[in-house]
Amino acid sequence: MLRKHYRKLKRCEEVFRFNKPYPNLKNKIVIAVDDGLASGYAILAAITFFKKRNVDKIIIAVPTASVSSIKLLIPEVDKLICINPRSDIFGFAVADAYVN
Repeated sequence: MLRKHYRKLKRCEEVFRFNKPYPNLKNKIVIAVDDGLASGYAILAAITFFKKRNVDKIIIAVPTASVSSIKLLIPEVDKLICINPRSDIFGFAVADAYVN
């Protein structure tokens, strides 16, 4: 699953960044924001990316997330902020947390 997300991120890098080098993130605090986490694997790929660049701290901020994705990510980051954790007993889609 992680490999699939990595390929997707690599493709986005080619399309949106035009293969430009990344800024130096060493000793920086990184705050990653997403509209929500279903499985958590896409943001886990980003966390891996940050760790390889020796960031000082990683903070994840999301409005909603499945409980299982929160449990997956908590050990990997310095702080995870989620104001609307959702049970994923019957499955969870980020869109389920939004009216529009």
